[in-house]
Amino acid sequence: MRRSGNTLVFLCPFVLLAICAFSSPIEAQWQAEHLPFGVPESSETTGTLIVREGYVLFHNDERRLAAWVAYRLDPEDRRGIDYDDREAGVFQGDPALDPHHRAEDWFYGEADGYDRGHLAPAADMKKNLRTFHSSYYLSNIAPQMEELNRGEWVALENHVRSLLEGRGELWVLTGPAFEPGTPEKTIRGGLPIPTHFWKIIVDRKADGSLTAVSFVLPNSRVVPPWYDCATTIDEIERMTGWDFFPALPDNEEEELESQVTPADWNPHPVWRTPDPRWNATPTWPE
Repeated sequence: MRRSGNTLVFLCPFVLLAICAFSSPIEAQWQAEHLPFGVPESSETTGTLIVREGYVLFHNDERRLAAWVAYRLDPEDRRGIDYDDREAGVFQGDPALDPHHRAEDWFYGEADGYDRGHLAPAADMKKNLRTFHSSYYLSNIAPQMEELNRGEWVALENHVRSLLEGRGELWVLTGPAFEPGTPEKTIRGGLPIPTHFWKIIVDRKADGSLTAVSFVLPNSRVVPPWYDCATTIDEIERMTGWDFFPALPDNEEEELESQVTPADWNPHPVWRTPDPRWNATPTWPE
């Protein structure tokens, strides 16, 4: 374990982290706030768990990309500071990571056609300057086709923020996926390009039960509408090899992870059963 500034870092040969100790109560508080349903688990991924005030992420040190980023979203996170994201944010390598195992800003170039795509959006990290600037660390960034990043991905991010209305808080998990059998492409520095990106949104209802909705969008020039990309947490777990809610009782976890556009999330006028013509969510091999 090592600390860097206001960041707690765990070096993990694999991810079974329930027994990790914290160097101060505030770091334990951050992790509990962003991951109240347990730290995601995987027996196949090595890397670094980074606990920050604004989010928690697991960094795949081999790929130099986050496997997932998780954060709690509430109205305070949206109105703490008034910054224009594009003018104020500075992309940089994550100081909590070994320079040999992290992405650098020179990996990205306009000619490649790939944007620096946020996993935890800067617009959700406006609680204070620390959380805002930490969202620009490249551990929280992945190569996204500009058509996705500036189109359906930002539309989905905006919709997630709109869901706060009438809800006190949401929990959001986001990450990349790599379709098996698809030749891996890279940008400069050998940074791999995900074939898909996924997002999970969880809400706790008044009776204490949980409800969730999830999406998988292709990292391509032609992207279906985000609302046609709904899927289950089960499918995302199968795609990524992660168990995202290990602390939930089995019956609650099974119910939560099998939901697709449950009635609780349907006020938005465009929500409907995903259009099968898009076939946006790939069928991952077993």
